[in-house]
Order: sequence, then C-alpha cells, then structure tokens
Amino acid sequence: MQDPLASWAAIGTAIAGLAVALVTFLNILIARGSLRLMQRREERWQPNLRLHHLDAYAKTFKEQGFRVYAVNLRISNQSDVDNSIKDIVLSIAFRRPTSAASNVSLPCMTADTDTASVLIGRNPIDMMTVPSLIKAHGLISGWTAFQLANDLVAGAIIDAYQIRVVDTHDIESALDILTIVDRS
Repeated sequence: MQDPLASWAAIGTAIAGLAVALVTFLNILIARGSLRLMQRREERWQPNLRLHHLDAYAKTFKEQGFRVYAVNLRISNQSDVDNSIKDIVLSIAFRRPTSAASNVSLPCMTADTDTASVLIGRNPIDMMTVPSLIKAHGLISGWTAFQLANDLVAGAIIDAYQIRVVDTHDIESALDILTIVDRS
C-alpha cells in the first residue's frame, strides 16, 4: 500500500509545477505584448515624411534664357520625433526624337528666396526655406522654385517630373508630379 504522505507530496508537486507553468505562460504573453508595443513605438520614431503637391507651373523668361518651375508643396512629418528638410530637388526626365532619354536634377532656389518669389510672382513669406524644421506630426507648406536653362529642354518631350525631399537623416521622400502647366 502507498504512503498517504507520499501521495500528497506528489499532488503538491504537480500543483506547484502547474502553477509555475501558468506563470511562465502569462509572462510569455506579457513579454510578447511588450515587444509588439516597443516595435510600434520604434516604427513611430522612424523618420517619415509625406509629400503632397498643391499646384505646379512653369514660367519661361525668353530674354534671360531660362525658365522657372514653381511647385507648391505640403510636407507632413508622420513621426513621433522632430525632423528637418535638408534638400529639395526637382528631377525632370525628358527625351528628344533624335537622342536617348535624359534626366536633369534641379536644386531648389533657396539661396535667394526673394528673387525666387519675384520670378514666380509670390510673396517671399509664402516661399519654403531649406533647411526647415518640421515638428513631430507637424506640417509645413510653401512654394519652391527651380531654375533651368531654356536650351537644355528646348524641343524635348518631357516624360516625368519628380520632387525629391531629403531629410537630415539622409532619407529621401519622392513625389511624382503629373502635370506642370506653362504660365509664360
């Protein structure tokens, strides 16, 4: 016959083992939830700029030999941390009937926003400056201007326009602009 004390000891050991297993399982669930929460938090801290264009047009200055592209941009910071714009570039893809496709990248006219605003007919206060700070979940908007020599794209077929914004983390955000109206 079995010793009753040994039976109770075995039952107690089994109950303690089940309690330890239950606590371990609950700790695993809590740890997984904490990991998911930390991953989502880390994603929200990653730099993330979204670009929207509100208007875009070009003006040709024949006597001066150049044209100016004006783009009204809205840039939003989707991140939980502040970010800054380091550079804005307009890329133009074009081709000529007798040659291969080409691409030109134009830097934003940030050195002299007064001149840029006069060229595109806007108030200097409406111009976007580079660099620009964008607060966490913030938004900035304004006009950007890009200058191009007329003879570079004279007689060419424009295939695409793209705005590229580079932040201080060297992360590039891009936006394709479908049409730029000529307002010469």
